Amino acid sequence: MTKLHHNIIANLVGQVWTALLGVLFMPVYLRVMGGEAYGLVGVYISLQALWYTLDAGMATTLNRELARHDPVEMSAQSARDTVRTLECLFLPLCVLTLMAAPLIGHLISTYWLKPVNMSQSEVSYAISILALAIALQWPSSFYAGGLAGLERQISQNIIQIVFSSLRWIVVIPLLIFTDSSIETFAWWQVLIAALQTLAARAIFFYKLPIPVRHARFQRDIAFSIRHFALGILGIACVSFVLAQTDRIVLARILPLDAFGHYFLVATAAGALSRVFTPFFSALYPRYSRLVAQGNIEDLIGLYHRSNRVLAVSVSALAAIMVLYAEGILKLWTGDGFFAASNAQVFVLLVIGSALNGIMNLPYAIQLAYGCTRLSLLLNVFSIIWLVPMIWYLADRYGALGAACAWPLLNLTYVSLGIFLMHRKILKGEMMKWYVADIILPSIFSVVVVCSIGMIFPLLAQLVGDPVALPAIIFVSLLSVGGLYFLWLKWSTNS
Repeated sequence: MTKLHHNIIANLVGQVWTALLGVLFMPVYLRVMGGEAYGLVGVYISLQALWYTLDAGMATTLNRELARHDPVEMSAQSARDTVRTLECLFLPLCVLTLMAAPLIGHLISTYWLKPVNMSQSEVSYAISILALAIALQWPSSFYAGGLAGLERQISQNIIQIVFSSLRWIVVIPLLIFTDSSIETFAWWQVLIAALQTLAARAIFFYKLPIPVRHARFQRDIAFSIRHFALGILGIACVSFVLAQTDRIVLARILPLDAFGHYFLVATAAGALSRVFTPFFSALYPRYSRLVAQGNIEDLIGLYHRSNRVLAVSVSALAAIMVLYAEGILKLWTGDGFFAASNAQVFVLLVIGSALNGIMNLPYAIQLAYGCTRLSLLLNVFSIIWLVPMIWYLADRYGALGAACAWPLLNLTYVSLGIFLMHRKILKGEMMKWYVADIILPSIFSVVVVCSIGMIFPLLAQLVGDPVALPAIIFVSLLSVGGLYFLWLKWSTNS
């Protein structure tokens, strides 16, 4: 197996583990802490997404710079100076976040949330602590970006698995046997966040080559990467608004416990991203290196092969989640009424996530070429129509209305975004991407999943839904993977 395959597998393991933590333990938090406190956990995760968005310019830039110039070829001093320069630009933002934590808690509790049983002061204090945790964990994503650029993604995912487990599993007995309050949860997040950042930094610098002198801030390095870093930051900020608008609006419109229920469904649908994120993480550095080398023939071949595998994977899991939506939610939460009332929202969010997933590798190609303008303009255009539409639909139809916007947004990217991208990058490859890379592999996956699904009612009668559903899901994924592997082997030999 190649290093690229090892990185994809490591990323898949890391993402699947993180997804399992959410699937298995989020309902536990809801039961142990209560609806309002769990709603604050949802706010915390949304705020985390915002702050990770703000660092995306630096982390993605570091990833690209180290990937384009392998530190074995790049001087050890130049690699270290690049890291130190980006650190000097990024770490002051973390300090500002630490200082602003009390203000963040006050503003959110006063002007955004609608608590019923918790007091405003309790909500403000809890969010202030959670903001502190975000500020302490924030730098870890920067160092993770560096490890990804070095293609040390096994180390990156070991860090993620260890600290995700500490963050989300170990806190449960703490809540059960000491105090089930949101404050206990929040202070535990602070401790683990600090430890994760220290560990990520130590491992990242251990993997870098040893320089002849101490690393220094270099103005010429900062000057050379400024356009790309600012472009990534702009894309990330606008993407955050697009991805989180439904939650921001619903947190304002719905009671806090109802928002917690929506967030639970969104967490389940978001598990699909655990499939496509590993592909982006492993392939973006490799795309960047091939672009820097001018090896366009290998780049095109890798682009199409990786998109086909991604399309098969995403469409298979999405088809399963749509076909068995109510059963999955019921099996997960143990609440039949919750599952029945939220299945439609779940289906819409899954479809949107699937469309978003197949856009990940085209986006990685754009970044490998240093092209940020197209995605930024497309996102800004989307905000103009999406935000007012979400507000109208959410106000009129609640969670179901807000969920409708997510597939519409990503359908715009798949249609308009791909058309515009292939006019500038990898010209002449657009129709091959649509037909050979996306449509045919997706049809294959959906047909296999639906065919196997025909035996589900019979199996459910024999052994019951709790046994039949996991069995059908396992057999469906195994069948899709096995048949696709056989087809690849046959097509290669022929």
